[in-house]
Amino acid sequence: MIVTTPQKLAYVDVVKGVEMFDSLKVPTMAVVENMAYYKCTSCDDKHRIYGPGYTDRLVDDFGIKHSFEVPIMEEVSRMGDSGTPFVLALPESMEIC
Repeated sequence: MIVTTPQKLAYVDVVKGVEMFDSLKVPTMAVVENMAYYKCTSCDDKHRIYGPGYTDRLVDDFGIKHSFEVPIMEEVSRMGDSGTPFVLALPESMEIC
């Protein structure tokens, strides 16, 4: 699994990582784009603060079968800082699924 962010520099690093893993015969099963968007609480729209990202390009270029987007969420940061994983504290939340 490769974790990235929407910035172009992150994409360049991910390409190097995927190519390295390919040369070692380690398959890349999924790509996760962290901080992919912010979901506005007043209008419910997804705002892509860092741009559209490169997940689709990674999927197309390398045949990665699964891709996921993780939004910017204050709760994730707060839970991480407290030492409680978000998915354990709020298992009913479908926000990041």
